Amino acid sequence: MAFVVSLSNHERLRHEECEEPIMRFWVYILECADKSYYTGHTDNLEKRLYEHEQNLFNCYTSKRLPVRLVYCCEFESRGDALARERQIKGWSRRKKQALIAGDWSSLVKYSTGKPNRPSTGSGRTEETFIGECGELVVRGEPIGPFSN
Repeated sequence: MAFVVSLSNHERLRHEECEEPIMRFWVYILECADKSYYTGHTDNLEKRLYEHEQNLFNCYTSKRLPVRLVYCCEFESRGDALARERQIKGWSRRKKQALIAGDWSSLVKYSTGKPNRPSTGSGRTEETFIGECGELVVRGEPIGPFSN
């Protein structure tokens, strides 16, 4: 949020109080005691981690405690978070490990299967590019934020 420089601190405080809180959603990966990964999404990461750690739900992690948070990413909508959760759940273990490590070159490598050879007249030569939101896109699949 940007403020006009001439606003007093009191005016800024009143301005901030009038705004509605922004709801955020999280995709997270937990490493379980058996070294398996659990991927989920939530609107309250702290609460959800506590629920996993205290075994408050009968789910995948219940028999694999303790768990450790190894990755999380914030989204502005539940739909985006759910789509990303489903995408990650479909990935291989090594692709998840590359995501957790922030190893974008390995993530690209594990995202490419057989080379897709476009027709010579299409002019399309790149299979990897940076998407509109700064995410790395490989063969049409966004796989993570772009990092220099």
